[in-house]
Amino acid sequence: PHGEQYTRAFLDRAIATGAQWLGLQDQRGELLGFGELRPLSGREGRGTVGISYAVLKPHWRRGHGIRLLNALLEATRDYERVEIAIDAEHTASLGVLKKRHDFATDWRIAREETRDVKGQRRRCLVYERRLPRLPGPAPDDPIEARREREHLLFENFGIRRPTG
Repeated sequence: PHGEQYTRAFLDRAIATGAQWLGLQDQRGELLGFGELRPLSGREGRGTVGISYAVLKPHWRRGHGIRLLNALLEATRDYERVEIAIDAEHTASLGVLKKRHDFATDWRIAREETRDVKGQRRRCLVYERRLPRLPGPAPDDPIEARREREHLLFENFGIRRPTG
């Protein structure tokens, strides 16, 4: 449950840290939600990547969360491991992850952590999925690899980049 001010602050931080991010907008350009893809360890193709996503409250329960999650997971194919931290009391966030066809077989709780969530210390469950290795070496050109992921995120899933 994030308001527009929190969402915009999150996007500002994501841009400043170099994380890959996406915004989900409607046809009028209104921001519906956002997602982030950030390397946590190792290098691209061999490490761990964390993802997070949020849908603005006025747009809940319309399928936007699973759309964001699927786009983010599609972009993690170059990594060996994916992590998603979910507030233990936020059942809707866990519900989005449980909608994935691979939830029961591929995801597990890796650990429990206490994190700051909107200024409060909250218990979070960190779910992980280990990914099968793709054939061949990691891309030699990280810029080209990023362009390919952005194509997946922004074109194949019909998600437009936020403007302004």
